[in-house]
Amino acid sequence: MRKELLVALLFLSLVSCDTDDSDPIIEEPEVISEGVFTVDLLEGYPYGIDEVWLILHDLDGKPIDYAEVGTGGKAEFDVDRSGRYHLSLYYRNTLQGMDINTIQTYTNIKATRNITFGLSRTGRNIPEPTGNFEAIIKFNDYGNFGYTSSSFNTTNSGSYWLDYDLHMTTPIYPNEKKYLVAGVNNEGRIGYTYISNPENDKTYSFDFESLKSYDRLVKIENPAATSITYSVNAMTELNGFYHYGYAVSRNTSNRSSVELGYLNEYKTYSTLVSASTPPGAKTQSFYYQLGEIPEKITLLTIPEINVLKNQITDFNFTLFPEATEYVVTFDYPNIWEYPDPIKNVRWFVYGNSPTFSLELPEEIKNTYPLLSNLDKMQLESIAINKNSYSYDEFIFDQFVEYPKLKTYTSQSVVQYYPKN
Repeated sequence: MRKELLVALLFLSLVSCDTDDSDPIIEEPEVISEGVFTVDLLEGYPYGIDEVWLILHDLDGKPIDYAEVGTGGKAEFDVDRSGRYHLSLYYRNTLQGMDINTIQTYTNIKATRNITFGLSRTGRNIPEPTGNFEAIIKFNDYGNFGYTSSSFNTTNSGSYWLDYDLHMTTPIYPNEKKYLVAGVNNEGRIGYTYISNPENDKTYSFDFESLKSYDRLVKIENPAATSITYSVNAMTELNGFYHYGYAVSRNTSNRSSVELGYLNEYKTYSTLVSASTPPGAKTQSFYYQLGEIPEKITLLTIPEINVLKNQITDFNFTLFPEATEYVVTFDYPNIWEYPDPIKNVRWFVYGNSPTFSLELPEEIKNTYPLLSNLDKMQLESIAINKNSYSYDEFIFDQFVEYPKLKTYTSQSVVQYYPKN
């Protein structure tokens, strides 16, 4: 997780419905997988890693059982499958003299279903280009932006400027019938057009003023923001999953008010927004939606995430009532002051309860010197999410069954913390 990165954006809010006495809610008992609780790693996950451990903790964070599994391995834990536990995946990269240690802990998870790390959707292949064409957007002043995009979500935001003209060399893909050309002028106005069946080595030129208006505009106003970055992508269905298509509108604006463009010809969109804040501000806000064109986009405004206890062995912070999930990141040493060669630990803790404590088995602490003293781990960041599905659903989607054609909304706020 880096400062310019959206935390992604995992995450959730329970959906409830009102019923009367004649329509009671009946909860079906949850099906439990047969046998012991099994945690698998798909072959090749984590990629390029040899040393991999799985650790199961009780809800106090104490290790119950653990196993060295290697990539593509699995561990079996003989525990009460109706209970909840913390599950940690630890892996180490020692290539080229480095010692990079990563731990991912998912707290308070159900053991009713077996877990698989490395689930993913079916990939989408991008064909090799057969040539190139040049697109030019002619502006009337400086301070503008433009790009071209294909249905494979490839983009080219500019090869060079000639006076006020933006020149973009764009690959031609087999059977790709049209390419989107989009521009934003220095006043924040946006426009688009398509190039159909472009020819190799041909140039297509457009005045910005001749570009078409978008079918729908969704305005974002955030007076506290010094800049807003957004990306609106049309989504396509392939093999039962959503995949990114045309980059319909995107930009980084130094304004606190922007308009996002949408086209009616596409029914499903991903919308990603981040709002940068002035120096001294403690939090940054993000928004993500996968689904129809949003009627309104609202960013969370949480000025500060208060931490009461900051040790990974005894952690407590303020979680606002609507929050559904968080990611707390610790590191050692300071991520921005790595030694050379790099030797570090990064520990990501996912959960939905504002308190947790975590410990590692003595064998692991004795084997790996960087993990010998967990008091050295320092809080780097907290990302809190308010999402349209629950933490349990997040765990299910990530590690039991990758969701097909699932739509959702996520609002996040992130804070970074000073180091000792």
